[in-house]
Amino acid sequence: MGILSVSYQSQPTAKLQKNQSHINWSVVTQLNSEKYIIEQSKNGQNFASIGEIAGDGTSNETKHYTHIHETPSIGINYYRIKQVDYDGKDSFSDIASVRYDRAEQTSICPNPATSEVTITTTEQTTLQIMDVYGRVLTKQDISERQNTLNLSQLPAGIFIFVVGEQRYKVLKE
Repeated sequence: MGILSVSYQSQPTAKLQKNQSHINWSVVTQLNSEKYIIEQSKNGQNFASIGEIAGDGTSNETKHYTHIHETPSIGINYYRIKQVDYDGKDSFSDIASVRYDRAEQTSICPNPATSEVTITTTEQTTLQIMDVYGRVLTKQDISERQNTLNLSQLPAGIFIFVVGEQRYKVLKE
């Protein structure tokens, strides 16, 4: 172990505001601090980078940092801060967590639709389009956020869009 290059005044906190996670932390001193990498995990074990903030090099002043995670996962989100020095050495903060329970995870608009619809979802999932008889007309994976789907190959009528586990009626004019 070497000398810690950062001294936390407060370990990170995570708060949910307007369907976004706000991760905050403060640092009292920094020594050769290049950057802070904000990491997120769905299980508290496997973390992935969701953002980066530049460090302040060497400083004895208290610095406050905030990162907003605009697309938290449904359920518990775990966050930690990876502090990286100019020489590549790194260290990790404690883990903070926040629970995100969004009642409505998917929207489909416009409805009624003509030539295309936009499906907005908070997680990667599967989309099936079925006719009123329950026959699957198409099946595809869709990503989290917005997905534009061309409906020009479908005749006018009522269709059932199955997004993950949820069903939606969509009228195609």
